[in-house]
Amino acid sequence: ALRFLGAPSNIFGGLVVMLDTGKNDAIVLARYRRDPVPESADPEERIALNAISKDVIAALSNGLTQYVEQVGEGEGIPFHNSTATGSIRSYLTVPITAMDGLIGAMTLLADRPNSFTPDQIEAASEVAHQLAIAIRQSRFVDQIQRSSAELEQRVSERTKELKYATHRAAAILNNTSDAIIVTDNQGRIQETNPAFRELFGYHGDTMIGFGISQMFNLEEKPLLEEALKAAVTFGKADNIEVTGVRADGTHFEADIAVASILENGILENIVYSVRDVTRRKLVEQ
Repeated sequence: ALRFLGAPSNIFGGLVVMLDTGKNDAIVLARYRRDPVPESADPEERIALNAISKDVIAALSNGLTQYVEQVGEGEGIPFHNSTATGSIRSYLTVPITAMDGLIGAMTLLADRPNSFTPDQIEAASEVAHQLAIAIRQSRFVDQIQRSSAELEQRVSERTKELKYATHRAAAILNNTSDAIIVTDNQGRIQETNPAFRELFGYHGDTMIGFGISQMFNLEEKPLLEEALKAAVTFGKADNIEVTGVRADGTHFEADIAVASILENGILENIVYSVRDVTRRKLVEQ
């Protein structure tokens, strides 16, 4: 953009800056000098905003182009801190604005007074407008990339948390001595642990999808249904004593702790912890 606008012989240099209001300075994005050699911008080059007239900043913020036809002796050039200011006789500073206001500026430098024609000023304004669009699009891309990276990071962290929770739950299920049965809110079995299969005598996942009442004496079904209803409706934990029925038809005295599993306040599952208390009952008798 600077090379294009610097093509006329009376324009020998220029620069484009972006404002960083958080640090109260401007970052030099690009610098151009036609003679004697092209000049490139230092990526770390910054210009303090307090070194620029507040009137200039206010005018640029209002979308006004600053055209000085004759630079006075010792007069500063907006966003220009070069030691070669003595050769500048006129300059043009065009605001670069976006939806959130002034985001930068483009300054063109000339070595003769009254160097900028109306056509050049119009061309500079149009180029600044196109730069604003390009910068805005670049910001959107950066924002999308940052958001995507943050989302990936959150997904990765959440995945790790879920893996840890899954492994932890599996460790608890597989190592507890109590038989664990996990059902949906209709009492259909969704998961069991090794202790369940040992206590009830079933192999593998034979009972997945069956109703939990089939594991116990049918005459005591109302007790199970009441405990299930309390867990589903009120999230209430309960303890009941019923008669368990093994795969081979033999019975045992069972103590069951019934509790609900909530996820973000929403009922996900019902968990039953079953313990064989036949020996305890015999001792009590």
